[in-house]
Amino acid sequence: MVFIIPDTQTGMLTDLTGKKELMPVISASTVCIVFFLYYFLTLRKLPLKLLEKMQLRRISPESLEFICMKVTGLILFGLIPYIIFICIIRLSPQNLGLISWKFQGSGYLLVILMSAAIILPLLLSKSRNNNLFGPELKTRIWKPRHYVLAASGWMVYLLGYEFIFRGVLWSVFFNAYGFGIALGINILLYSAVHIPKGKQVTLGAIPVGALFCFLAYKTGSFLPAFFIHSAMAISGELSSAYSGQSINQNQLI
Repeated sequence: MVFIIPDTQTGMLTDLTGKKELMPVISASTVCIVFFLYYFLTLRKLPLKLLEKMQLRRISPESLEFICMKVTGLILFGLIPYIIFICIIRLSPQNLGLISWKFQGSGYLLVILMSAAIILPLLLSKSRNNNLFGPELKTRIWKPRHYVLAASGWMVYLLGYEFIFRGVLWSVFFNAYGFGIALGINILLYSAVHIPKGKQVTLGAIPVGALFCFLAYKTGSFLPAFFIHSAMAISGELSSAYSGQSINQNQLI
């Protein structure tokens, strides 16, 4: 990968290949900053307060809060990194995983992993040990539109989520330092952003993160991880709502 950045004086693009340590620092710093902003904004419900001023009366408060969380995630994890690394730094989209994957047999592997990602939350939703939490869409009566909103909301959120982790962060570190360091840094930051959700969730993020990094390595794309992650999250959200049980959705992301 050739790292290039616009020169502030000439406007020309400067080759950063000889300064390969700069891009990993920028990518890791971006992950830390955007996740800090996400927790800060959503915990204080600042995006929700902003939309409430618009008086969107046809949308319930529960649905509006869910929309705010997911769209905020897409902006911070997807749009902002896209602007920084592709529009400003001018890295190639293909080098950041924005391509269709190339891996013989990946289609079969993707089907198997997505099936497992769907089945596991279904089993957990029936367990009495998972009755302390509910789906992130906190509506009392679920109607068809709520199922559509929940599924689409998770996909929007996870598109940005996987882009920054298995797209930007993975690709930059892999091209700069190779597989081992890229895997270690990715898992470290991936598990670290789960610390606010508890020890169990943080530890659970390690094997999941390793699997998604392996898929990014074999396919050259973050899309397989996105599809599997989406299947897991949507299955957990909808099965929890349908069964009336509670499953901690945060344990699956």
